[in-house]
Amino acid sequence: MEEFVVKKREEFGLAQGRGFLPKSDPLLRLSLQYEAWETLVAKLPTLLLADRVGEAVESLPQLSTAELLEDELDRAMMVLSYIAHAYVYETSPPRASIPAQVAVPWCAVADKLDRPPILAYASHSLSNWRRLDDSREVGLDNVARLVQFYGGMDEDWFVLVHVVIEQTAAPCVDAVLELQYAMDVGDADAVEAALVTIGEYLGKACEVLARMPTKCDPHIFFLRGRRFIFGWYNNPALPDGVVYEGAREKPVTDLRGETGAQSSLIPCLDLALGIHFEDDHLKHHVLTMREYAPREHRNFLDFLEKSRNVRQYLLDSPDLRARLAPPYNKCVELVGRFRRMHLEFAKLFIFERKHMEGTSGTHPHNVGTGGTPFLKYLSDHIGAVLDHKLPVS
Repeated sequence: MEEFVVKKREEFGLAQGRGFLPKSDPLLRLSLQYEAWETLVAKLPTLLLADRVGEAVESLPQLSTAELLEDELDRAMMVLSYIAHAYVYETSPPRASIPAQVAVPWCAVADKLDRPPILAYASHSLSNWRRLDDSREVGLDNVARLVQFYGGMDEDWFVLVHVVIEQTAAPCVDAVLELQYAMDVGDADAVEAALVTIGEYLGKACEVLARMPTKCDPHIFFLRGRRFIFGWYNNPALPDGVVYEGAREKPVTDLRGETGAQSSLIPCLDLALGIHFEDDHLKHHVLTMREYAPREHRNFLDFLEKSRNVRQYLLDSPDLRARLAPPYNKCVELVGRFRRMHLEFAKLFIFERKHMEGTSGTHPHNVGTGGTPFLKYLSDHIGAVLDHKLPVS
């Protein structure tokens, strides 16, 4: 089993105990020739406060991405994404074009990474953290954010909770690979062990998610943090999309903003557990969000989609079902619980803030940052998930 798991981790850019976080801690700074970007992104909180992001961006030099090293690409993507979104959403209504000094290198880096040029979950959360103490584990008591918009406790906590969810649930990702091997060789004990591991650590991830409101105030998040993470798709404040000067021939209208739905964690568990959605808006939404993940993570999900899932394994093995249905059902219930918590927080942080919505529609309460009617989508997902539980006898 170990040889199979190690090989698959290498194939999909994963590391033991890291889940979908980078294999090594994120880079803290780009090389010296990109100091102009680093200086600007470090000043975003004060520039936004003074309404001077536009001036700073328009004064940037035009830098080539040719000198970027492979291990600098994720950092460059994050830095340019933050600069671009700060530039667009500094004003109300938002600016509908991004200067070439940002648009050209942003698109070039995105193309190298095979990702869309938009601030997505990978840059907002997966690559946006550092440890306070390198000798200690990643946890809410040992992480800080690398780049911010306005910054502050509420905005930082929102991101760091997602980072720690990914770290806490990392054993689930390892267990999914172990599950694949165990089913292939017919090792029922190993299948059971993998399901127990998934249930244990997904439960712990739900506990981390439950801490979101403790240091992220819904009022502050809605007014200060949320506006910057919208994309251009289905955005009433940007009906004609955004122009990427010097990089795209036409305005871009189809890119969705940052959302936790772009994480590969729950899609990975959906596929491993055999949780499928009907070929309708739910399935389309899930597949669309996958396009924003790092290439290796998308490849991993493609692998799981083509592989056997444990639900089918148990349906094909009635003699094992009575024994393995309980740990399987616990995993399904926890996926549903995670989604239900996401829905409740979406209501609290977004829908219940509808009285705060500005007349410009810069941060609408009825459309998620990913451009979807989130209440309906999240509600439908929960019901669809729980329908996958198996009878115990």
